[in-house]
Amino acid sequence: MKFFSYKKILAGLLLVFILPQGVYAQELALPDPGYTPESPWYRFELLWDNMRSVFTSGHQKRTKLFLEIALERLAEARTLTGRNIEGTEWATNLYRDEMTRAHREAQKSYDAALLTLLARAVYDHMLALDRISERTPFDRKLFAVRAKEYAIADQSDTLRVLLDTEPKDALVIWRESITARLKRIVAVAGDEENVVETLREYEKYALFGIKLAQAKERITIEGGAVADYVRQATRTHEAVLQGLRKKIKPLIVEQYVRSINAVRALQGLPQLQRLEEGPEDMPPIDVPADENLDSLLDGAGGEEVIPDESLPGSMPDTPLPPVS
Repeated sequence: MKFFSYKKILAGLLLVFILPQGVYAQELALPDPGYTPESPWYRFELLWDNMRSVFTSGHQKRTKLFLEIALERLAEARTLTGRNIEGTEWATNLYRDEMTRAHREAQKSYDAALLTLLARAVYDHMLALDRISERTPFDRKLFAVRAKEYAIADQSDTLRVLLDTEPKDALVIWRESITARLKRIVAVAGDEENVVETLREYEKYALFGIKLAQAKERITIEGGAVADYVRQATRTHEAVLQGLRKKIKPLIVEQYVRSINAVRALQGLPQLQRLEEGPEDMPPIDVPADENLDSLLDGAGGEEVIPDESLPGSMPDTPLPPVS
């Protein structure tokens, strides 16, 4: 049985290109940064924020406080990006630490509203972190790459907890997040420095989708299994990735194939051993140039996903592969 048809692929891609520009295309409105690491008063601001955290109790209040502080640090980092690498790194690392504290508080609370707030915050913050990474020299940007990796890891932990209480919210946020990473891959496909980190981030989201489906086999969403949901949510992703072949530089082909194989694993398809293999089950699609690539995939997570019985997740002979 064919898992995909040309009509389904082309219909999905058509929707991708005609969907209206969504909120992710607009960078998060950050608060006034106030003092930055360039100011001699900055350490006093950090001391004040630490005192506020000591005297704040309750999971809800502490979560919101840590998130507020994290946004201030992100605003500081964004302000200094491109002109003060040391200050940007300091503020970004502080942002990362505050977000981790916020996630831990939300996870302890098991409060669905708090968990949703934190998981969605990562989705909202990623574009600002992308901009910081873009404007930092390649040999100095490790802190920005790690900040995004920590953000995805913290978000994943929070989504696992949220899946127990509000599975639909958890899966919608995951779907929006992985689609946003695919959108960015398209936007920076010809930029070797920036696309490789985004391919890694996309791979993390795809592998996490497998873990979600495996861990929650008994949960149903929109009338079907989680495996059906995650597979249908990403059903056109490989076609888009395959369409970027000509833009991918030789030095990053290995990561490119890894990302393709991650979404193929999510779809229950065999792994590619090398890029030269042209999968008959998913032919490459030429992705047209677009002046506003940030909006290319916006809205892909907005419609309801109805489980499709023709997807491999619905068939007993195509189980999800194990993920370590």
